[in-house]
Amino acid sequence: MSKRMKGGITAPKGFLAAGIHSGVKKTSQLDLALIVSEKPGPIAGVFTSNTLPPLQ
Repeated sequence: MSKRMKGGITAPKGFLAAGIHSGVKKTSQLDLALIVSEKPGPIAGVFTSNTLPPLQ
């Protein structure tokens, strides 16, 4: 279970983040994010709300 933290995604020390409008969504909202840890670690994640079935 995750907890919300004040200050957003970069609230924990050692994390940087950026977001852009990549054109994935038709609106001009930010739709692609990059989150970077300043220290190396075994961390990975892919998050989507895609409703299309996977290609086979």
